[in-house]
Amino acid sequence: MCKRIIVTSLISIIIVFFILFSFFYFYYWKGHIEIFFDKDIHITLPEMVLIPGGWFEMGDTFGDGLGRERPAHKVYVSPYKISKYDITNKEYSVFVQETYPHYYKPDGYWYERNFNSPRQPVVGVSWYDAQAYCLWLSNKTGRKLRLPTEAEWEFAARGGLNNKKYPWGNEISPGGRLMGNFPDETARNGYKKKNRTIKTGYDIDRWTILKGYNDGYIYTSPVGAFPANGYGLYDMSGNVWQWCEDWYEGGYYIRSAGVKDPVCTDSSSGNKIIRGGSWYYSWKYLTVSTRQYYPPWKKYGMLGFRIVEEL
Repeated sequence: MCKRIIVTSLISIIIVFFILFSFFYFYYWKGHIEIFFDKDIHITLPEMVLIPGGWFEMGDTFGDGLGRERPAHKVYVSPYKISKYDITNKEYSVFVQETYPHYYKPDGYWYERNFNSPRQPVVGVSWYDAQAYCLWLSNKTGRKLRLPTEAEWEFAARGGLNNKKYPWGNEISPGGRLMGNFPDETARNGYKKKNRTIKTGYDIDRWTILKGYNDGYIYTSPVGAFPANGYGLYDMSGNVWQWCEDWYEGGYYIRSAGVKDPVCTDSSSGNKIIRGGSWYYSWKYLTVSTRQYYPPWKKYGMLGFRIVEEL
């Protein structure tokens, strides 16, 4: 009798577990993965902008940036197209829908309401994820798509301006205008109040915020929420850092002067270049010459990307 009760109890527990697992999978996991999905998949290129290319002075021309931003030097980039906006959750979701679960398994940010609206830039993607997206979209569209090189990114970010700190000029907030989603009072106070972390090791009290600047966003903002630069590109400073094709090498600028279409292929550092700054941590990283880096497998809530089409 006792054994029968035990067996019956175990069977009941298994049934309950199966029901709960099914609910979790189909409602929470699968349902959330499909939060942006259409019934009919429409694979289209992100809106792309033609960049004319040419010679330009790359790097810190003011002498007040990080050492790895110097020396300033002239390089040449061939014409190309670059996406008008950072890749959005909506755009990336099509890739997820077609590759899940064989390749892509969504990061926790995919389920985080502060980061997952359709028009927000996708975050929590590694360099490898961004590369996989480019390869997938290239195969689907027949176009040669990839991440921008560091030189292509900076040329595009400058928007046709020479020797300027930001995509719009030398003042970060000219006339008090809101030019982007930066680390500010809104972000630090809201982030601290919510007591959240994205595990970068940067304590909230170490943030270097832009005082007196309030863009209204604690986390990422929808793409295109702030003015474009001279090439019609949005969020080239702030919102999310953007992965680049290059490996990081601190002294690469010393030997890349005068080079046509430079790209660093030395992988000895184990890090990939990121550009553009973000909503997180420090406004001092928002200049067009700032070079930062992360291991290509890192996934954070301030890391996204945009793409380039070769001509």
